[in-house]
Parts: sequence; C-alpha cells; structure tokens
Amino acid sequence: MVNLPTVAAFGVMPEKVQKLSEIIQEINNRSGAEFDTDRIIRYVIRITEMMRNSAKLKASAQNNEEKDFSFAYFDAIEDAMMDEYDTNREFSKMILENEDMKRQTFGIFEKEMYDWLRGS
Repeated sequence: MVNLPTVAAFGVMPEKVQKLSEIIQEINNRSGAEFDTDRIIRYVIRITEMMRNSAKLKASAQNNEEKDFSFAYFDAIEDAMMDEYDTNREFSKMILENEDMKRQTFGIFEKEMYDWLRGS
C-alpha cells in the first residue's frame, strides 16, 4: 500500500477539497471509473506539492505573467504525474490522455500556485 500525504498536511482550503471532490465525481460519471475520492484528492495534492518544489516552475512564475505561466504549470503537472505514475496508474493515464480533465482537475490550483511561487 502506498502512503499518500493527508489533505491537512498541505493546508488545502476546504472549498478546494470540495471542488476537487466534485470534479472527481464528474470524472467518475463521465468515464465510468470508480476512483476513490479521498485517495485521488491526496494524489492530486501530492502532485501540486511536488510542483511547489520545482525550480523550473518557480522561475516561470517569477519571470512570466500569469497567463504565460499556465503553459509551464500544465507541463509541470505532466512531469510530476510521470514521476508519480506508479502511485495511481489508472487515474494518471486518464488525466495525461485527456487535456480537459487535466485542466479541470489541476486548474483549481493554478492561480494559488502562481501566487505562491512568485512570492517565495
């Protein structure tokens, strides 16, 4: 069994967790999958935490406007998901193959990530 971080470990706002829960449910409904919401939330938060530690992404945030940062942000998601691919193969595969699902799932953290990386 893989130990994933808990939501509380990252101080994620409850409204983000609620929105992410809704997105996962929508993904389940659209795809016919049965992803465990709590497990996927922990996985998504793990991916975003990895991105917070990306020097490349930090440089992009500090050297670009928010709209231009978006390209680097979604590229970093792909890189982080590939690094953690074995943690949740089925979900990773689905998100990596579906740009809309990737943007829907991780887009809710984009502005927060940009602001955090610019300020750090």
